[in-house]
Amino acid sequence: MNENYVEKKYYFNFRTIPKTHIDKLHNAFQLSFANYHVNINTSLAALKDRMARIGIDLSISVAAYNEAKIIGFIIQAGDTLNGEKTAYNGGTGVIPLYRRKHISTELYTFAFPILKEKGFKQCILEVIQENEPAIKTYKRLGFCTTRKLLCYKTEKKINLPPAQISLTLHIIKNKLPDWKLYETFYDFIPTWQNSTASVLRNFDNETIIEAFHQAKVVGFVIFESLSGKISQLAVDRSYRRQGIGSQLLRTVASFSRVPRLSVLNVDENTSGMSNFLIRAGFKEVITQEEMIKLL
Repeated sequence: MNENYVEKKYYFNFRTIPKTHIDKLHNAFQLSFANYHVNINTSLAALKDRMARIGIDLSISVAAYNEAKIIGFIIQAGDTLNGEKTAYNGGTGVIPLYRRKHISTELYTFAFPILKEKGFKQCILEVIQENEPAIKTYKRLGFCTTRKLLCYKTEKKINLPPAQISLTLHIIKNKLPDWKLYETFYDFIPTWQNSTASVLRNFDNETIIEAFHQAKVVGFVIFESLSGKISQLAVDRSYRRQGIGSQLLRTVASFSRVPRLSVLNVDENTSGMSNFLIRAGFKEVITQEEMIKLL
């Protein structure tokens, strides 16, 4: 061994994240996702928007500190899912210098007792399928894959014919839509960040458009015009294959302020939505695995 070589030892402290440490968290977030599998907006404003939409609760979010610096983190949200109090992983990151030191494992090992004490029954997350090291870590921690999720993007031009029936489109303003009706149109349950709860947390930035045929709601779409991100899109089963979804997509494209549209986390087991998006000109860009651990 080189006589001048000195092994550097690191000592980590684990704790929940104080609200006053948002700048430290942001710095760690930027470094952790600088060369990620997909491009992520790592600005402070984008991080705050992400946390607000997902419903991040810093009292159940945890970080690893090296002295005063955050070098790894798990930001988490809490809500009820399928009748169980659930913690959702809104982002796990470890800055490059500190990787391969089992920080993610230790973060979760530290977090599990906190969640149990607060009455949480399960943890849920999504992880990109290409991120094999992370998937192996989660499996060692007891997470199991529940479904695979497909993510799509396209340019704003929609390659589908016009609606075959007369439609009237209404933008929902100053009131909440009929969520129970929308749920009857679903082919699959939206993931956490596309859920009704997440839409409500981000309501001021969302646009909701309903398609009416003869005074009846037969379809709807929920999206962000600033990002082109479509959270929910569904059509009444009795009115499908009549161009209603196509008309809604074209309307989203006309409202969107960015050159691309995205639909994230489509359940792989529901081929109808995937086939529809591909016909419209969308391309699959990544696959994610949704994973759950019972506490």
